[in-house]
Parts: sequence; C-alpha cells; structure tokens
Amino acid sequence: MKNIKIYKEKVEIELKYLSGKQDIKKGIFAGGVQTPQYLDEIIIDISEAEKFDEVLEDFVENGNLKVDISGSSRALEELGIYLIALSKYKTFDPDYHDHFENFNNSNGEKVIEVSFRKQKEFKHEWIYFCLGIRQEKSLIQICMKNIKRIC
Repeated sequence: MKNIKIYKEKVEIELKYLSGKQDIKKGIFAGGVQTPQYLDEIIIDISEAEKFDEVLEDFVENGNLKVDISGSSRALEELGIYLIALSKYKTFDPDYHDHFENFNNSNGEKVIEVSFRKQKEFKHEWIYFCLGIRQEKSLIQICMKNIKRIC
C-alpha cells in the first residue's frame, strides 16, 4: 500500500440540537439531537456473513451477522453529522437514545429500526448494537450483544 496517499479536507458543519426541560429528580429529559434528513435514502441489509471455504471451493456462512449500510451522499452526510452531534450532546439523561424507523432494506420489503444510544461515559464495556426489523406487523429484534471487546 505504498502508493496510497492520505489527504485531508476540512469541512464546516452545523450541529443542531433541541432544547427542553431536564429534571434529573423527576426523570424528565426533553430535547436531544436534531433528526437527520434523508434517512429514507439509506439502505440497511442484514444477512449471514460468509467466508470462502477452500475445501468446498464455495462461500459458506460463518455464524456472524453482516450489516451493510449504503445511501446517497447527502443521506450519509446527514447521518454522519447526526453522529457527531450525538457524540457532543450534553444531557443529564443517563440513557439518551434516538430511534429511527424509516430505513429500508435493498428489496424494499422490510423497514429497519435503528437505535443510537449515548453513554455518559464509555467504560470499556461491550458494544451494544441493536436493529429492529418490521415484518408483517411484528417486530423482530436483532441485538448483537457482546460482539466485540474494545479494551
């Protein structure tokens, strides 16, 4: 990879927040991060991950889940800005999170629900990543808990 060069580009972004009442004693935490636009232009596919088996000379499932995320440039940019805003959001809410329910998969048959959670302090614990798939009036939860150790 000697021929690959790194270049930097500075961009200016505007982070948008909603403000409201925050009362720790009463458990009231109004406000949050502005919902990103163009989420309907993002596709999320969840499938079984595969690896190439040299003996079988074919791809076989390896027991992992694979999440593919694709989208238009403006949708990915909006999602990126949202994630930066989420990382900088100051709240007293110990479980601040947002749910987005308008992602589709590539064949358009399922709606994917994604939750983003802000931890007050990352304690080198396990990563939690949850996706919900709406299918025929029911909600199938796919939670990958303890999928990767960080420390």
